[in-house]
Amino acid sequence: LNLLTVFITYTRSYLIIIVIIFLLYFLLTGLKERKAGLFFKNILIYGMLGIFGIIVIAKIMPAKAKYFLDRFNELSTPSTNQDPNNLQFRFIHTGNIISHMDPINKLLGEGPVTEKQNDWVPDMELATSDMVWSGVIFRWGFVGLIIFIFLYIFSIIKAFKLYMRSDGLLADLALFLFIYIISQVLESFVSWTFLSEHGLATG
Repeated sequence: LNLLTVFITYTRSYLIIIVIIFLLYFLLTGLKERKAGLFFKNILIYGMLGIFGIIVIAKIMPAKAKYFLDRFNELSTPSTNQDPNNLQFRFIHTGNIISHMDPINKLLGEGPVTEKQNDWVPDMELATSDMVWSGVIFRWGFVGLIIFIFLYIFSIIKAFKLYMRSDGLLADLALFLFIYIISQVLESFVSWTFLSEHGLATG
């Protein structure tokens, strides 16, 4: 039960990402086969299974289920800018770090500096643990950010085209790549996992 509590606490955003991934998967497979009914059929089936699973968990572990639902209710509850789970706070924190960078460094980044070389490194690392783009801008500047954006857009388009134009194993790999890239982009706003050497992004 304690493991489940930890999972719920730290993976609320991951669950949202998983739901989006399922929707994308059903949408793309339905689009490729040109069967809109297949998309709605899969959504209905898996949606009912999800609701059934929630009901079962609520009956078996009511306290954990309530905590789980309360975590999602927080998303619609107004919070202060000091709440580290608030995206607004993350953007404000990132903006504060950027405001202390020199104009040329805002463009090209600070590079691989340490906290001994730059007093804002600890704050940048703290902000990056919530939203990885803070570190991207700090290290590589807005030029690096633009490169990353174009890289992901290009990769998403290529994976989509490859999936739509191929069949069999190649199509499956292209679909996996497409969904994985999307999951990276989504997770980048809640974690630094996808730019870390210790793990892979959800998906």
